[in-house]
Amino acid sequence: MAGKVLLQTSLCSPSVISLGRMIVDIKSPQRRFHDPFPERYLPSTVQKERNIRETSQRMKGSKAGARLTELISLFAAKTKLEDIHVESITAVTYILCQWDDIFREACASHATRKWLEGTIEDGKDVFFIVGFKMLLDPRIEEKATKSKKNELELQLPVNAAMSIAGVNPLGFLLDGVGDPAISNETKKSITESRLSEALGECVYAIQYCKVNFKWYSSKKIEKSQLGANKWQIYLGIRGAGDYFDDEEGSADEMEDVVETELIQDFDFTGEGGLIVL
Repeated sequence: MAGKVLLQTSLCSPSVISLGRMIVDIKSPQRRFHDPFPERYLPSTVQKERNIRETSQRMKGSKAGARLTELISLFAAKTKLEDIHVESITAVTYILCQWDDIFREACASHATRKWLEGTIEDGKDVFFIVGFKMLLDPRIEEKATKSKKNELELQLPVNAAMSIAGVNPLGFLLDGVGDPAISNETKKSITESRLSEALGECVYAIQYCKVNFKWYSSKKIEKSQLGANKWQIYLGIRGAGDYFDDEEGSADEMEDVVETELIQDFDFTGEGGLIVL
């Protein structure tokens, strides 16, 4: 499936999600958004399923160790495990049809361009909603476990000490046997869980593409190349310092033309309570 499908740990109302919407915060789609076609129905594919159960699991761990001396070693490990279980009798998936063409048409709108220029000025990322999943009366179970372990190991050089002293009272028993060691381990674990049932239709996953901005100089682009996805900005959004030397070095030229494109496979770490499916 193209784009990133993100499972929300908090359910969204269908009223804050719509196909073709542009947003700046994938954790809170209702925070700041723009609907290029507020009064228009956008064609989409619809898939209905019954008796849905989805499980997502994410684990993060780190381990650090140090050899303080030849005889003493210290290790510390941290682990974080998150599980999310979603159950519902009915699920409906909506996928926007021809979303590249829809995005190009949206960028031809003056209102959309002004909104995009505002997000550029504020340094915001922009995401384009191309699909979402809804559940009817879903049941959500969340579980998070955090654990921490510290380990100290002390090795006793019995064989070396006996060799130096010329004494080996155990004789054959220690031949080929490693030195004994003493270890101490402490472990702490905390588990939190939550079970909830929602009423009605709830959006639990949203499919995004990311909007990428490319910059050019109008002095190096023919006006015929401007169009729906590439237009000239007359305000100083890029700032007075965004200049570069041309190939001949004769003059500084400002990047005042922006081009928009959709990126379907963009980097996303899954932080902030979202899990990449």
